Amino acid sequence: MHAIELINKVAVPTEHPASLAFHEQGIWVADIELGQLFLLDHSTGSAQRVVDTIVARPETISWDGEFLWEYDEETSVLFKHGLDGKPSYRFGRIEGVNTPYYGFTYKHKSLWVLTPDQPEFTVANNKISVIDFPRAILSETFEAPRHSCRGLCHDGQYLWTLDVEGNEVFMVDPRTGVILNSYELGYCDSPSSLVVTEDRVWTLNLKSNELLTYALNRNVIFSTSGGRRSDIEIVYTLRNNGSGDIKQVDLFNSLPAAYLNQNVISESKITPPPDAILKSQWDEGEGQVVLHKVKDIGPAMSKQMNIAFSLDTVNLKFHIFPHKTGTLDDIPPFIHENYLLSELMKNPDKDLRDVVKKAQLLFQTGEKEIQDKVRDIIGPEKNPYWIARLIYDFVVDTIKYVLPYASVSSRKILKQGTGSCGNHATIFIAFCQVAGLPARSIVGFSLWKDDSRLGYLDHEIPEVYFPQYGWVPVDTSRFMSLPILGTHPLTKFRSFGTLSDRFFVNGFGRDLRSPFALKRHREENLVGVEGPAAPELRFFMRWKSKPIDTGIGAQTSEEQKQKCDDPGTQKTEI
Repeated sequence: MHAIELINKVAVPTEHPASLAFHEQGIWVADIELGQLFLLDHSTGSAQRVVDTIVARPETISWDGEFLWEYDEETSVLFKHGLDGKPSYRFGRIEGVNTPYYGFTYKHKSLWVLTPDQPEFTVANNKISVIDFPRAILSETFEAPRHSCRGLCHDGQYLWTLDVEGNEVFMVDPRTGVILNSYELGYCDSPSSLVVTEDRVWTLNLKSNELLTYALNRNVIFSTSGGRRSDIEIVYTLRNNGSGDIKQVDLFNSLPAAYLNQNVISESKITPPPDAILKSQWDEGEGQVVLHKVKDIGPAMSKQMNIAFSLDTVNLKFHIFPHKTGTLDDIPPFIHENYLLSELMKNPDKDLRDVVKKAQLLFQTGEKEIQDKVRDIIGPEKNPYWIARLIYDFVVDTIKYVLPYASVSSRKILKQGTGSCGNHATIFIAFCQVAGLPARSIVGFSLWKDDSRLGYLDHEIPEVYFPQYGWVPVDTSRFMSLPILGTHPLTKFRSFGTLSDRFFVNGFGRDLRSPFALKRHREENLVGVEGPAAPELRFFMRWKSKPIDTGIGAQTSEEQKQKCDDPGTQKTEI
């Protein structure tokens, strides 16, 4: 099962194909040298009809259900070609829009045009302009996903464009330009132009002069690819730099477990053996946290704790269609009860309510300043995806990434406008909670190299719950140390609903319901000392990591629904 899969390819009956357009009876192909349009049977490639174009060199075409729009490469002029005796019209150039037109599409009385960001050539990126009719007003311009995008198509709800260098089809919100989804086109050397319908994608392969047909499965909610196998050892060292004695200190460390992007293939080896193993709130109870009660460390002495394990990871990518996320009312009750702070405060368990009260010192969801800011950000929006996306954009665009991490409240983060990955997660989760959208986080490490002690980064990534999709990772600080790249629309898309096979999860952040949470929130983690002891905890990581072939996997919305109906089965095999 695949999200997108090549199912047919046929030769086109022309040597100079340039662009495609959908028609109810087939696929139009424009020949840029002959000035002809071929209506093809996409299953056989046979021409059902051949029509002369109005323009001399039809570089780009589009069918709106009534007219066949043609763009002339020589004059940069648009025409509306009427077929079967219908009159044709000269539309001309679009005022305020650069040329050439790399793609365009007409739907719902609006015309979308893909152009370079400078006249006649591309400097940095492509732009998509929105022209609203009947007065042909230029109402919006936003960045295309990449500089190498060519072709536009509207499926009736979403806008699509094709990155011809990366062989990737992007789905874009027609009014805001937010990149929502993408699929990689396999088995195509030189793609050009595209047509997208409910269950099909067509493109031209210019090298082979073929029309390629792909089956598109919109029920696939996430897919996996790539893969790595890693042997990992994390070494924690507690050193006493003072002249007094450390009598006892409790150290907690979480263990990896099965997750959407990973499988643990060897049980964790813990040295020395832990004093206790506590459950954490990882997908309803599978996670574990080990407790070491470290005792009697004299001046200049140190003690080590090692955790070693092996796991497989894959690249994870969600395919989210915003209209399928429903409303906040579609979120299952058990998710509300376990992950919304407002619902947890209604729980009859006093100990749990005490934990939530302490957590609120960090999140501050009851603060008027936080609530007012969330209302300003989301306005009247009720769709879970767009609520999360509006909050995400605010956090990424306004909270500058800085190190190191410090435990800082949401109001403080908002006021100072800076924070690390953990601070980004704090304010994102808090804002989602205020909006009524369950949110939590995962913590783990990214491996930059294949075999090293230096190339890693500990990281926290928020998750948000979408009906029909489940928990979706939303990295609010990926690449944020690079200000321009971090806030670029494509970087935002690559960070929303994805995990790399270079990242492994070893803990569940913002834990509130588990035995570990009760202990951590109810007891001060004090260091018992005699005299002026000075504890210092450091860690480093050893690993060996290599690529493995896991193939391409996917999960459909029906499979996800079964998991949502049975919360005890939140596990994905790689």
